[in-house]
Amino acid sequence: MILIIGGAYCGKENFAREYFSVHPVDCTPEEALNAPAILNLHEILWTILELGESTDAYIEQLIMQNPEAVILCDEIGMGVVPVDCLERLWREATGRACYELAKNAEKVIRVVCGIPVFLKD
Repeated sequence: MILIIGGAYCGKENFAREYFSVHPVDCTPEEALNAPAILNLHEILWTILELGESTDAYIEQLIMQNPEAVILCDEIGMGVVPVDCLERLWREATGRACYELAKNAEKVIRVVCGIPVFLKD
């Protein structure tokens, strides 16, 4: 598994294409369980929260079912804490998800202004 994190529109997708020769796509939660390259994991987690399901259980399933995936996720935990309860839960769930994915990933890369910073290699 490869986890690529960074701010919105900072070059994560271009980096994944160029460095790993994959084409990340937006997926439903179900599609992501088998997709080779997953775009916008944070949006998948939002969908799961809206459905009232466990994001922790989903991430555990993703790790087990799709251990070779390249996963792209926006960093949403920096800045002002949202007032809205669901947005706060989403922010926390995304942070926990990235933590678990990073623990299990072969590589973790943060992309800043199009520049990759290898955190785990």
